[in-house]
Amino acid sequence: MSDLHLSGRPRGNQFALPWRTKTEHVTVIPPMAARTCRVTTTDLEGVSHTAEVTGTTLYEAIALGLAALRDNDWVAGILEGLAAVRLSVTSIPIEHTVKMQDFTNWVKREDGRR
Repeated sequence: MSDLHLSGRPRGNQFALPWRTKTEHVTVIPPMAARTCRVTTTDLEGVSHTAEVTGTTLYEAIALGLAALRDNDWVAGILEGLAAVRLSVTSIPIEHTVKMQDFTNWVKREDGRR
């Protein structure tokens, strides 16, 4: 547990730190809430498939959805490269489309951090 104590009056999600000047602030970023999402992509035969997963970020939900689809016998392989993955949040009707190439690049960056 950290001994960090925030002081002063918060402005939104910013707090003054005791060892900083009055004009220096730290922004507290709250953790992302888990959301139930529908991840949709097209297989090698042109068939569209959807998996429902729960994730805390866009790319985490895509990773979980693609893993679920790859494990399904009805999916004839997942397109890579410039193919798109559509993600819609079921609790809030928001839809995202991500190029597989961008997702793959993100996975490679995340693997390098571990």
